[in-house]
Amino acid sequence: MRRILITVISNWLCFLIVGELFPAWLSVENWKVAFLAGLLLGLVNVILKPLLTILTLPLHILTFGLFAFVINAFVLFLTSSFMDGITIPSFWPYAFLTSIAFSILNWILMIVLRGK
Repeated sequence: MRRILITVISNWLCFLIVGELFPAWLSVENWKVAFLAGLLLGLVNVILKPLLTILTLPLHILTFGLFAFVINAFVLFLTSSFMDGITIPSFWPYAFLTSIAFSILNWILMIVLRGK
């Protein structure tokens, strides 16, 4: 339960921070929408992302794991298409760049929130 809560909080903060730092890449209406998007992103990451990773395993191997950024961008773009207050203008380059910023920021936030 604690891990799920930390993941949702981290996703929520990522939406808020990346939306503030890069408004051309990601537009977030308010903190409530960001929280709901963090919940939805966590749900999509649990359900859809493992399936996409398995289906694209040869591409992961060929690109030495860098294809994971494309999968992350797709999951993020899919999440934004289901949320009314979250806007990513296009998949390339905005969703891709947003996924890179999310990955870096989420890594930092997980270290801080977990205390490791």
